Amino acid sequence: MDLGHCLLKIRDGFHATVIEAQEFIKAMEKLIGPCDPMALSKFSSSISSKDKEKVDDILKRQKVKKNKKGIYVPGYIYETEEDFSLIVRYLAPTEFRHIVAETTMVYLISINEAFVSEFLKLIYRHRSNMLKSNKKQLSYEEVCCQDSLEDLIAYMAEKKAAATVDDGIDKMDTYLNEQFNIELNKYKGWQDLRESVYRRNIIIHNRGIANKTYCKKIDSSKELGKKVETDYKYAIDLAENISGFIDYMHNKIAKKLKLRLDY
Repeated sequence: MDLGHCLLKIRDGFHATVIEAQEFIKAMEKLIGPCDPMALSKFSSSISSKDKEKVDDILKRQKVKKNKKGIYVPGYIYETEEDFSLIVRYLAPTEFRHIVAETTMVYLISINEAFVSEFLKLIYRHRSNMLKSNKKQLSYEEVCCQDSLEDLIAYMAEKKAAATVDDGIDKMDTYLNEQFNIELNKYKGWQDLRESVYRRNIIIHNRGIANKTYCKKIDSSKELGKKVETDYKYAIDLAENISGFIDYMHNKIAKKLKLRLDY
């Protein structure tokens, strides 16, 4: 199978993964997204009038209390098993909806980074002459651990592709411009994608609270020290953006390498 065909398989495979994540978040939005205790009207179409009356009654009896960490959380009061069932279906999940959105968002960024890495790794293995421009060197030990020249090229390709991703999204743009003479920052959703990467970083390392790095990278200081809210719509839009980026990168590099864009 030639390089062009292999790259198409990678593109299509990652497209399918992004779509799965998007469908998941849409399903979760239907299931628990509209169930907001502060705005019951949002899910009025998905709840019977009888159940809505019962939920309203539960909310009237709702108490707020501190948990072990000193955080105020709703304390739902239920008197029957039916009340408990309503809480599970309509109220309790809303306390965790931001976790679902944030988790999906982090997963989507990981998918995008894996796509870039796999895409470049395959190119470097097929066009090993491109590895000659790599400024990084291998140790004698790394070379001697490989069983053949083919294994050595595969190792170098994987290492270079991983480094391109690991150095961050802004340096990735620079590297690919130097290597393929393409400008990822010309992609229409590039700035939104950059913001998502830096948002992912603060979600993982800073509980989603904007730090100086995040504010500097997105050219804003007004969010410093504040929680950056991530909802279902954000995750769904991110999936669309990543799908577009996958197409953009594939088409630009395929054209530069004079490969077929479709089969």
